Amino acid sequence: LKLQFLYLIVREYTHLPAPRRKMPSETITLYQFMPMPQDEPQVSSSPFCVKLEAYLILTGRPYSTAAGQPPFAPTKSVPYVAYQGEKIGDSQVIVDRLEGEKAGLYRVLDKNTLSAAQEAVSKEILDLVENKLYFSLVYSRFVMDDGWAHQEAEVRYGLPFFLRCCLTGRIRREQVEKCARHGCTTDVSAFKNVHAWIHRVSQVLGDKPYLFGDAPHIADCSLYGFLVIARANQNANPMTTAIRKDQRLMHFTERMTRLLKK
Repeated sequence: LKLQFLYLIVREYTHLPAPRRKMPSETITLYQFMPMPQDEPQVSSSPFCVKLEAYLILTGRPYSTAAGQPPFAPTKSVPYVAYQGEKIGDSQVIVDRLEGEKAGLYRVLDKNTLSAAQEAVSKEILDLVENKLYFSLVYSRFVMDDGWAHQEAEVRYGLPFFLRCCLTGRIRREQVEKCARHGCTTDVSAFKNVHAWIHRVSQVLGDKPYLFGDAPHIADCSLYGFLVIARANQNANPMTTAIRKDQRLMHFTERMTRLLKK
């Protein structure tokens, strides 16, 4: 509540727009951590935001992006969307909602396009990326001091001016605590399995353009969100080193970047 009150004050005196309540039925507003002007490619610093934007692009959905305000988000985090008059949080919940809609003007990526075996592999990749490698990535950027030296600028950029002094450190502490809850408390514990996880992802990709052939699917969006951020780390760590040494994953990342026109 205190954080919400601060946001309300900032919005009042800096004329920040309030979250939109009504949207055209087919238009999606994606609320995310916005990329900094100098970022290349122009993607969010959140892998889940990148995943969701990639999905929207690949399915041809009309959308716009806006700076997210986590205190007003359904899950108190980004990404979230405004769609058909409601707010929806959690990237996978949003994707499942869109995939489940009746066939219409827009593509789907997974629905009725994957075999049972491919669906099982897709779930495996999503679990590896979003429930395992993700916390190694957060550790590398928020817990490691040399990683935080770069990440701090991204965090400050995404905050209203009046809140940068008091929220930047708090956000870092919250991410450090999140890593600890998932067993990432030291460099050893945070990176002990990353080589095996990255090897498995690379093995599934093989020599194919995308995980399941010539066209990307939801798991490709998730994998891209992780890789495009992790490979750009400016601090030395075993995860980033392993990714940069894997030509399959590097070529995949470049291919997705071109496809998404980022």
